[in-house]
Amino acid sequence: MIYVNKADSAPLYQQLYTSIIEEITNGSLPKNSALPPIRTLSEKLNISLNTVSKAYLQLTAEGYVRSVPGSGYYVEDISNTFLDTLSVPPVSKKITSSISGQNPAPKTTPVRYDFKHDVVYSHLFPWKLWRQHVNNALLQEENQKKIQYESNKGNYELRSNICHYLNRNRGVHCDPEQVILVPGTQYGIEIISRLLPAEKHRIAYEEPSHNGIRNIFLQNGYELFPIPVVENGIDIDKLFDSCCNLLYVMPSHQFPTGRTIPVSNRLRLLEWAIRNDAYIIENDYDSEFPHQTRPIPSLQSLDHYDHVIYFNTFAKILTPSMRTAFFVLPYSLLDKYEQMYRYFNAALPSFNQIALSNFIASGDFERHLRKLVKINEHKYNLLLKSIHTFLSSYMDVVDTPAGSHIIVRIRNCTNQQKLIDALREKSISIYGVQQYFHTGTASEDIFLLGFSSLEESEIPEACEALAKALSELL
Repeated sequence: MIYVNKADSAPLYQQLYTSIIEEITNGSLPKNSALPPIRTLSEKLNISLNTVSKAYLQLTAEGYVRSVPGSGYYVEDISNTFLDTLSVPPVSKKITSSISGQNPAPKTTPVRYDFKHDVVYSHLFPWKLWRQHVNNALLQEENQKKIQYESNKGNYELRSNICHYLNRNRGVHCDPEQVILVPGTQYGIEIISRLLPAEKHRIAYEEPSHNGIRNIFLQNGYELFPIPVVENGIDIDKLFDSCCNLLYVMPSHQFPTGRTIPVSNRLRLLEWAIRNDAYIIENDYDSEFPHQTRPIPSLQSLDHYDHVIYFNTFAKILTPSMRTAFFVLPYSLLDKYEQMYRYFNAALPSFNQIALSNFIASGDFERHLRKLVKINEHKYNLLLKSIHTFLSSYMDVVDTPAGSHIIVRIRNCTNQQKLIDALREKSISIYGVQQYFHTGTASEDIFLLGFSSLEESEIPEACEALAKALSELL
């Protein structure tokens, strides 16, 4: 029965359209049967001619009915002999963890002290200044006569300003044509995986290293050759013995070890790349936050041979939610990129790119960065002091890398996950390093203590609370 309910908030034409579809799908209106004439149905349901006509036009557009000029509307044959024989299987709405395959853990005790390393405190970002740049960018777009799709590499002015910033701060030599803007490093790695496919490339990967990037390579079919990280960064001798022609490396701040590759070994990396006709993917993540030294120039700044693909992100300087990262392609890969991505448009909103470009050009970006570096340095020193004051009986500082975490060894810990879970029950979160190993295993007593998720005033009390908890658990 075709009907509408005038008390319903849904538009009448939509109700009529839905009602007729139900009649067709349940067989009440079989194929080739005629729909009531528009005027007849209008009078029967006490609705306007336009309402009926609009519903019929939508049904025609979707293929449920056909219009026969001078005759009326008739039901089309929408049966499918294959699908009609199938029973609809029940769909489980239970969500499992993408990592373990287990059901998500039930909510536990709220965390009071979180030693996480990869968050940004909202109040540190100059939101008022940023709103001004965003408003100006929106006004700029509003005043344009025509708004077009952005280049697949991103806004040219932003790419140009990034080039100037990289040259001043990281020694990177590049032109705007080489810079590709992406909504996160992971998306950039996906592009590289298509430019340098697994069928033709064997990839060497630091061990331990970032598990998120590693999984992208694995999902794209690469066979990974883990190369251990030693005192001076990746083991160069093992790299030369690896028979690889692609390398993912973090020379200035290796994660999670924080090791830095000295210039002599960086030159050997370039030698390896040239000898093997290989490319090096340099992830310069967190390099803006050294401790007690100036930032170390990038590996790309030493590359005069077109073998380094440089990656960086603004996640720690702006906020992770702004999703702005970029990479710099060697000229030798630009033609291939242009060929493969010529039908793609920019992945970031235009107004956001314009705002960021102006943010950098005005000097506000680097003023904000200098402020963050000072705050980061102070929190780092405060964490070291607090560990010495409250935790020296329970842990040793193993490494004090750049960035926003410290590596410690907790004495008498024989089960990393068990200790993490027990501390979580006491409203304290610390983090292990097991997940960053691909084939090897980490010591059960090695942990990361981050400070970016703690206020300065919270760091001493967080360390004191951790000491109290460890005294009860170890």
